[in-house]
Amino acid sequence: MSRTINQSIRVQASLGAIFKAFTEANEMERWWPSAVESDPKTGGSFKYSFELLDPSVPVEVRVGKYTKVVTNQSLSYPWNIPGMQPSTNVAIEFSADGGETVVTLEHSGWPSDEASDGVFSMHEQGWGGFLQNLKIVFEGGQDIRPTAMKMKTKA
Repeated sequence: MSRTINQSIRVQASLGAIFKAFTEANEMERWWPSAVESDPKTGGSFKYSFELLDPSVPVEVRVGKYTKVVTNQSLSYPWNIPGMQPSTNVAIEFSADGGETVVTLEHSGWPSDEASDGVFSMHEQGWGGFLQNLKIVFEGGQDIRPTAMKMKTKA
């Protein structure tokens, strides 16, 4: 038996802008990882780095290949967690609703054992925080990540 994280958010921004926010390196760095490399096509590679301000916490890097990219519709990729087998999977659907974009995220394949509870909860909270930051940034607010993460300085 496995568990799934399901989250959804509405953002007052165009479908194209929000899709790019999940696929283009410069756009992702505005609200999510500290540094990104992305070749947003099915089979294209990605590298996400999360550098925390606390130097005792190691930099977390996610590397993989997109398993599905359908422009302005959907995106999926593996999410490898060190020490956990098998890897989990992230699937994101995008839909326009008036002047808003609905983002629906499904992070599946989580083991349902007690040993995985902490990392599952951390990811569930993390996705919620990052999706909220997406909404804030794309609706004109200030990025809330600086309280915990190092970011590139934008010129």
